[in-house]
Amino acid sequence: MENEKILKIIESSHFNFLIGSGASRNYLETLGNIEDLLTSLDRDFQNNRNKYWFKVLDTSIKYWYFDKCIRGNLKLIDDKFTLSEDKQNDFIATNEIYITLLQTLNILLLKRRNKLLPKEVNIFTTNMDIFLDINLDKLGLEFNDGFNGKFNKSFNTANYQKSFYKNSSQYSIRSELPVFNLFKLHGSVTWDKSNDTKIKYDPNLIALNDLNEICFPEQLLISLIKEMDVDGKTEIILKDYNELKKEAEKKIDIEETHENLDKFYTIYDKLVMINPTKEKFENTTLRLEYYEQIRMFSNILERENSVLFVAGFSFADEHIRQITYRALNSNPTLLIIVFNYSEGSKKQIDGFFPNLKYKNLYTDFVGFDFKKIANEIFLSIAEHIGESSKNEKPIIIQNIINTEKTE
Repeated sequence: MENEKILKIIESSHFNFLIGSGASRNYLETLGNIEDLLTSLDRDFQNNRNKYWFKVLDTSIKYWYFDKCIRGNLKLIDDKFTLSEDKQNDFIATNEIYITLLQTLNILLLKRRNKLLPKEVNIFTTNMDIFLDINLDKLGLEFNDGFNGKFNKSFNTANYQKSFYKNSSQYSIRSELPVFNLFKLHGSVTWDKSNDTKIKYDPNLIALNDLNEICFPEQLLISLIKEMDVDGKTEIILKDYNELKKEAEKKIDIEETHENLDKFYTIYDKLVMINPTKEKFENTTLRLEYYEQIRMFSNILERENSVLFVAGFSFADEHIRQITYRALNSNPTLLIIVFNYSEGSKKQIDGFFPNLKYKNLYTDFVGFDFKKIANEIFLSIAEHIGESSKNEKPIIIQNIINTEKTE
């Protein structure tokens, strides 16, 4: 599919994105097989929750998940947060990609010639990181994230139903501004539910900072990874659950370690997020915040003439996959364009959506990481319509990086 055709699709369609953990790699780890480990933990929880081996195993898995997939968010709000040189480079590179994409989407919305469609893009993400949130704010773009208020922000899905306009100071002219609707389907590290009735906004990431302060005695936790020879090459992979369980059962119950294990679990439980487990929606159906966002995702896919661009998302999430499959078979005007990281991921996604009634799923983009999607697809399209250039982009990015360093 040529970029010119994608531009025509954007011009005539309701504009939507679904972004997964692949977008924030290499800075934050993708989920990999961690979902299977967390699912197995959930199944063992009821009968073993008070057993020492289970506490060690539970903490080992969730601490690894926190360390690899969540902790790095602290860098987005605190430039003094220490990273290795390689991780610092990964952070800068990942942040620049998000900036490029958001600026480019803003241009595409601003210059969209179809006056019948709103100047909005819906971005659905299962990521709990705040690359999107932070950069929408720093770029000064209008966005809805479900929160209202200034000093005491609270979450309500009704806050998504907002548009933004700018009035001329001299003439009776009103212009619609581009707006980003940001849906965090699995929660966010900025969400706080210390108040039992409402989700509040936590810009300081208090729970994350508290988790970051926890240190475990050497040898208390189990290593989740091991080296394995694959076709003559050494690869690092996650151990399976039964292997980890056997290691945990060998741990000697030391009374002094209980406090650390319990403290981690107590703070970790404060994070308002759906752990990536296959039972996640079953466990949180009554959580209105999640249910309402899932419902809105479903409704948007049922809307006439909608396009959904999928980046860094594998559709391993069963609930989102089922909703998407149903929409593909019920809405012939829906088009879903998936950018695949590899031929293997394309094959997997094609297998998830067999025997479609309509030809409205396009998966032929192969070898596309998030950087390639942002630069070779959307930035290229924006340049084509004459409103952006590669010469301007680095200047804007550099200004934001410099601002971060001086704050």
